[in-house]
This record gives sequence, C-alpha cells and structure tokens, in this order.
Amino acid sequence: MSDGTLPPVVDNHEAAMHWAGQMGSVLGTLQALPPSPAKLPFPIVGYSLYQVPADQRATSLVKKALQLGYRHLDTAAEYYNETETGQGIRESGLPRSELYVTTKLRDNDYGFDPTTVAFNDSLKKLGLDYVDLCLIHSLHGGPRSRLESWRAMEQLHREGRVKSIDVSNYGLNQHDIAVAAYSPLSRGKKSDDPTLTKLATKYNRTWVQILVRWLIQRGYVALVKTVNEARLATSIDVLDFELSDVDMKALDALHEDLHVEPVEVTQFDLTLLHL
Repeated sequence: MSDGTLPPVVDNHEAAMHWAGQMGSVLGTLQALPPSPAKLPFPIVGYSLYQVPADQRATSLVKKALQLGYRHLDTAAEYYNETETGQGIRESGLPRSELYVTTKLRDNDYGFDPTTVAFNDSLKKLGLDYVDLCLIHSLHGGPRSRLESWRAMEQLHREGRVKSIDVSNYGLNQHDIAVAAYSPLSRGKKSDDPTLTKLATKYNRTWVQILVRWLIQRGYVALVKTVNEARLATSIDVLDFELSDVDMKALDALHEDLHVEPVEVTQFDLTLLHL
C-alpha cells in the first residue's frame, strides 16, 4: 500500500497562465514535458469525481483518497458533486495549501457573465476561497462564447479566485502542454492486453498500476476514476517501482489512437489573446 508519500510533481511551462489539456487517448505519442523554471506544482496522480454519485459516498471517497496520499481532486459542475467534494476536503482536516482542486464550467454556462455566476456557484458549493484550476469543459457553445468565458476566467484569475485557467477535451498540438489522461485505464478496454499482462506479472503489479506508472514516467497526469476504495488505493501505490526503458518502449508501441470518446479538434490559440 502507499506509505503516504505525496505523488511526484510535474514542473510545467507557464506563460501568462498555466496551460493544460485533457485527452482521452490512453497510449499516446506525446513526449514527456521538459522542466520549467516556473516550477508550477501539479500533482501527477489525481482522483477524478466523474460519475461518483452526489451523496455521502462522494464525501467518503474524497476523504479516503486524501488519506491514501492523493492531493489532486478533479470535479466539475457537470458532475454535480462539488458540494460533497468540498465536504470531504473539510472532513479530511488537511490544510488547503496541500491540495490541488480542479473544477470545470458547464457548456450552458459559457459567456462572460454566465461564467462568472457559474464559477461563484462552484466556489460556494466547494466551500473554498479559491480553486487551483478551472477548465472550459468542452469546445461546445461556439468560439465567441468560449472566448467570452476565457475573458471572464482571466478576470477571476486576476482576482486570485482561481490560480490557473485551462481547457478540457481539446485536441491540442502546440505549446508546452501538460496533458491529463481523464480515462487513463481506457475504461478497462485494454485490461487483457498481452503486453500489459506480461508486464504486470514481471513487476508483480496489476495492469492498472502498470498503466498509471507508464503515465507518470511519460510526464502525463493520471486522473484515476473509481468508486472502489481498494482500487483507489492500488492506483496510487505506484511510487516504489519504475518501468525499464525497454518496457516503456513496449508500452509506447501499443499506441493505436484509441479514444474512449469521439475526439474533435478545434483551434484556440491563446497566443492571439494578448495575455
């Protein structure tokens, strides 16, 4: 089991604001992120509250995750469990400064004023003074409303109510981008892959731990999703072994452009926004 050591931190490039993209591809071909003088702390293993019921179970799972050593919590207005997430944080007794909390805007909250209202509502439900990261959840809604939302998020960033602003579910192919895998286990679709099975036996680990460890060594952020406490513990128990270069290459070679959700690419170049 985990000894309580915090997951390692990825140092990402930061321009005017921190950039991050989330992609559903499990075995991608992006290169590991280079070190950055900005040294923005970003826990590389996080717990995603996606599809976690908005009841006491969510609160209990957040508390359990934090007890196990998770320090990165990923929720969203669309998940409808921000209140329970905040309650779990408070009941954990951990200092706010030790946590990295992400939330996201719903599609129907895009636009300057709607974004501001929606963000304030999320902050109230979480019971926090600020969030570490707020994302535009998807590329729906049209470019004008997304741009207005981004402007509103810039204002919230200037006010200190959100530390970083980013986008989610975008196909991103430029800038120095921290990539977060929101389905790092391909929803179990690759659990019987021969290469994974072989490596799990070799390292005396589960196929889940092999994939999470591969993500860590590639510099990707793994957002673990489960309502099973045992699997929650297993997924973070990956800090005491390392995959060899040969085995990393074997996993890299599995790339088949697998996406658990349809992928659509859009252009959203922040370098044109004069940050």
